[in-house]
Amino acid sequence: MKRIMYTHCSDTEILNLIRSGNADAFGVLHTRYAKSALRAALKITKDLHAAEDIVQDIFLSLWRNHATIEIEDISKYLFTCVKYGSVRYLSKRGREQMPGEALPETASHLTPEDVYNSRFLEKCLQLAIDRLPEKCRVIFIDSKIKGLTAKQIAAEQGISARTVEKQVENGVSKVKKSLEKVASLFFL
Repeated sequence: MKRIMYTHCSDTEILNLIRSGNADAFGVLHTRYAKSALRAALKITKDLHAAEDIVQDIFLSLWRNHATIEIEDISKYLFTCVKYGSVRYLSKRGREQMPGEALPETASHLTPEDVYNSRFLEKCLQLAIDRLPEKCRVIFIDSKIKGLTAKQIAAEQGISARTVEKQVENGVSKVKKSLEKVASLFFL
């Protein structure tokens, strides 16, 4: 009965009720946003189980910290969490990838040394990307790996296209510096 009563409350009212520990209000929030958060996570991860885990972790964390949450726009907050959680998942999955998975089937003309060097460089690139600050890393991945435009990323992140461009420039610069050190080893 109470949960039905809360369905007409605004997000701000729901958040205030959740801060006071109201589980029914939390249920209403979950009902409002869980499916769309799951769709967003699935769109990024392309893995239903991972998307479900990401969304569950976000809501679990929100409930565990309900007394101290300071959120103005719950929709924006949740989808930012989904995006970062999904990127962390993709980054972790990339690190756990089996050796040789990323190599094309038609690469039979490569020598064992070429294969080793390719894998080594891929790992170095992944490490360089992982070392970027979180916001820069997310924007870098969206731009350079997913191929999104600055305008698309800006709209998704709620920031200006110029900020996106600066973050991409900073990311490229830092990744290049990391890889220059590695590349110099290959040419010694």
